Parts: sequence; structure tokens; C-alpha cells
Amino acid sequence: MDRKDFLKKFGFGALTTMGGLSIVDRVIETNEIVETRESQINPKRVREAAICLTWGNLRDGRDFPLRPMGIVTDGTPILFVWPSERGQARGYVKSFDEVKTPIDQIVFRLAQERPAPPYYLRWRRGDYYLYTHTGCLVKRAVACIKEADTALAADQTNTYYVKALQALSDLRFAVILNLTVTGGGQTVMDELAELDEEVRRAGLNVSQFWKRYTALLTETR
Repeated sequence: MDRKDFLKKFGFGALTTMGGLSIVDRVIETNEIVETRESQINPKRVREAAICLTWGNLRDGRDFPLRPMGIVTDGTPILFVWPSERGQARGYVKSFDEVKTPIDQIVFRLAQERPAPPYYLRWRRGDYYLYTHTGCLVKRAVACIKEADTALAADQTNTYYVKALQALSDLRFAVILNLTVTGGGQTVMDELAELDEEVRRAGLNVSQFWKRYTALLTETR
């Protein structure tokens, strides 16, 4: 018996074949079930990882293995282990009690299917997408300000005003999200408050504040 046949019969391949079938059909629906399977949740080695929340139901698959195997429901925390040099990534289901990162600092979401645009991807493999909240807001803000400029050129004043305000609002919230991670943002919050007041008094010409909001976004990145 050569080494290859030995590993097939007695090594990891045999263990995976026998052990995998017993848990592949289990479905994870509640945090209580997750807490009873500590040995299946914790990664075997320490790697760079991030906590993200699922967007919709997420099913374990070849492109993105989940531990424990099965289906996780919308809003479940996932410990996302960043891909290795070979592009392999993996997720570990956690309960909210186990997540030490404050919920307002969870800035990633994982979707099983392509997120509705605009979105900002951090990672993609097969049918799985990881994207950031801040990046999504910035993408939408850019789309809105372009629509505002188009409406202004066509003399559609109301459309311009609504789209421009939406763009500034998205940038403002992206700045606040950045501050939940970086901290120490009292000076930036004071600038935001002053800028918001100027926007209220500016009337229709609100797109002039775009560069000032993006400067705050760059400062807090």
C-alpha cells in the first residue's frame, strides 16, 4: 500500500468522508444551538479575521465553508477568516454573546447572492460577497451626486435638491461610521454639526458642500 492509498483509507480523507456526512444536513437556526457546538465553531489556527453579519440566509457551500455546516439565518454574526494565498476563506458561526466587538463596530456584511447595487466589495468568491457599510454609502453618494448634476443641467430643481441632499446625508453617515472605529472624533463631530447648519441655510445650492464632506471622510478613513 503506497502513501496515497494509506491516506485515503486511514487519513484525513477517510475522516472527512465519515464525519462530514453526519453533520452536513444540520441546520443552524438559533444562537442556543450554536452555543452547544463550541468545538465546531472555533478556528483551528489564529488568522486575521473580521466579524460580519449575514444578509439574508446563508448556506454552507464549496466556495465558502461554514462551521458548523448548514444554514445560518439573517443577521447571524460570522467570524470571517480572510482568504489565504490560495484564495480560500471560511466562516465560523458565533452567537452575539461570543462577539466581543461592539455591534456598532461591525462594518462588514456577507451576502450569499450579489448585493443590490451600489455596493462596495471587499471580497468575492463564487456566489459569496463581503462588502462594507461605509463603502456602500460612499458608492450611493457618488451615484446620487451625479444624478443631481444631471438634473441641474436639465433644470429639474426639485430632483437636483433631493439627490444632492441624499448624497450629502450618505457621506455624513459614512463619516460617523468611520468614527465608531477610529474613535476620538469630537472635533470632527463639531465640524459636522457646523456643516449641517450651513447646509440648512444654503437653500438650493447644496452641492457646493460636497468637497467639505469628502474631506471629513478622508480625515476619518
